[in-house]
Amino acid sequence: MRTVTSKDNPVLKSARKLMTRKGREEAGAFLVEGRKLISEACAAGFFAERVFVNAGALARGEAEAGVFERETALEETLFRGLAQTVSPQPYIAVMRRPGAREKSADGATETVAAAGTAHLAGSGAEGLSGGTDGATETVAAAGPAHLAGSVAEGPGCVLVLDRVGDPGNAGTMVRTALAAGMDEVWCLKGTADIFSDKAIRASAGAVFHLPAIEGFSARGCIERARSIKARIIVCSAGGEDLYETGLCGRIAVVVGSEASGAQDELLAAADAVVGIPMTEKAESLNAAAAAAVVMYEALRQRQG
Repeated sequence: MRTVTSKDNPVLKSARKLMTRKGREEAGAFLVEGRKLISEACAAGFFAERVFVNAGALARGEAEAGVFERETALEETLFRGLAQTVSPQPYIAVMRRPGAREKSADGATETVAAAGTAHLAGSGAEGLSGGTDGATETVAAAGPAHLAGSVAEGPGCVLVLDRVGDPGNAGTMVRTALAAGMDEVWCLKGTADIFSDKAIRASAGAVFHLPAIEGFSARGCIERARSIKARIIVCSAGGEDLYETGLCGRIAVVVGSEASGAQDELLAAADAVVGIPMTEKAESLNAAAAAAVVMYEALRQRQG
C-alpha cells in the first residue's frame, strides 16, 4: 500500500474539500470516520471511493491493511488534519452517495439511499416519480417492514427539519426517526447538513438508511406534503395537547429551529399544531427530545 506524505497530493486535496458543506454538495460525497460507520455505509449501498488509513496507526499495530478496498495510507499528521474528531479512529472514507442527486424546481435535492430489501421487491420498475414541486423521489430500501405497500403512494410518515441548525440535534433526530419507523427526512433550507461528520456520528449511521431530501423551501415542503396527502403536524409550544391529537395516516412532522420554532408559513398551513405537556417548572424541551416524543407517539398510535 502506498503512503501519501504530501499535503498537495490531489487525492488528499479533493478529500479535504469534503470537510465543508459546499464541497460535499458539489461533489455528492462526504467523509465517514471509523471502521464501523464505513462498513455500515457500504452495507447500505454507499460507495467508498477511497479509504485513508492512518500510517502511524498501521506502524503501531493499531490498524490493519486490507480491511477495505481502495485503501491508501496517509501520513499521521495529514490524517489528523483530515479527521474531524479529537481522537480519530484510523480509517476515514470518501463516501459517494448512490445515484444522482436530483434538483427540483424549488432547489430541493434528493439523497438516494440504498435499494434492494425484500419488502420493496417489485418497486424498482417505478424507480423515480416526480413530485408536484419538481423534486424527484427515489425509493429507499432500509426500514421496518410496516412500510411495505407504501412506496407507490409516497412515504407514510415524514420528519421535516425546519432550519434545525445544530448538526448534533439534526443527526439525533434522524436516528430517532429511523427507530420510530419514519419513512423519509425532509431538510428545509437553513438546516444543518445531515452528512456532516458531527451529524453522521450523532445519527449513529441512521443517515445511511433513510432517504433525505434537502434544500426545500417552506412552500416546497407544503406542496410536497399535499401531493402525497400527508397532514402537516407542527411541533410548537402552546399547541394542542399532543396526546389528544390523532397522528395516524400520512403525516409530515415539522420540528422547527431551536431558537425561533417553525416558520410562519408552515404554521399557517398546519393541519395541527401540537405541544407536549410539561410541568410548570419546565419551560421547553430540547428540539431533538421534543421530536422523539412526537414521533414515538405517532408510532404508538399507528401500532395501537
